[in-house]
Amino acid sequence: MSDATTATATTATATATSGAQTSATQTAATSGVGEPWIKDFIAPDFSLNHKALERMPEHLKGFAPTLQKYQNFESLIVGMQNQQVMLGKKALAPLPGDANEAARTERKALLDTINGVPTTAKDYQITKPQDLPDNAWNQPLADAFTNWAHKHSVPPSAAKELIAMTAESTKAQLVAQQQGEQSFWAEQQKTFETILKTENIPADRAAALVEKGAIALGLDLNNEGTKIFLKGSDARLMAMRHAMATGEDQVANGQTSSSESDPASQAKSAQQDPSNPLYAPYWNRDGKYSRAAQDAAVAKVNEWFRQAEVKGAKR
Repeated sequence: MSDATTATATTATATATSGAQTSATQTAATSGVGEPWIKDFIAPDFSLNHKALERMPEHLKGFAPTLQKYQNFESLIVGMQNQQVMLGKKALAPLPGDANEAARTERKALLDTINGVPTTAKDYQITKPQDLPDNAWNQPLADAFTNWAHKHSVPPSAAKELIAMTAESTKAQLVAQQQGEQSFWAEQQKTFETILKTENIPADRAAALVEKGAIALGLDLNNEGTKIFLKGSDARLMAMRHAMATGEDQVANGQTSSSESDPASQAKSAQQDPSNPLYAPYWNRDGKYSRAAQDAAVAKVNEWFRQAEVKGAKR
């Protein structure tokens, strides 16, 4: 081969090679395969080259307007973080009042997952605190509360905390109630003792008179309600004075009362003598006596009249 021919072949080969390289470069620039667009998008100083976005693949170009908002890589990361926070807030935003059942079900499932809500209401495992009295615990109410808590995605820790707060409040109320009752009855006892001292009545005699007067009034001393009733100073004074007015005070001292032989006089005294302890409850004009107290007084007077009638018939 001549030198001219060799030179011509070499030139042709070089031209072809150059053309192929140019074509490959153009193809790479167009498809993004040769030099990825992201390589040019993030510069060495971490600034963002928005020009590189023109070479984004088709399936990513919809994201280009968002990337154009940021001038460097750090601001891009911060923006993405803020978007996630906003999406989370939007997901937890209150549902509209006309939201359909599917949306409500999906929202509850999300809240249940976030709050660790158990599968069923019973799984809250709400039970009576050990230091709370049985009569201060309402299990049906506790069950209703757990159903409500489950319905509204209340976290178990929050449910148990509320129950604990309620139990502590209940215990404090019980203590305050007990202290109040003790203070009240102590004051009643003090008032009763003061009157006994003023009237110079020994405590043992007063106790006997109260018992006999209460029995005479038809009260059952074994009844728990009667026991509580007779802890009050007014109730004991009424029973005591009734015993004294009907001659039971002599009986309490081992003596026989002459008035016991005249039930008619006793009945009339109760009806007509304002100083008689039975007079006020018998008539109960001011309505300050209970129905039970009035009934007891009326029954006692009627019994005396019956005894008087029987006594008269025997003569």
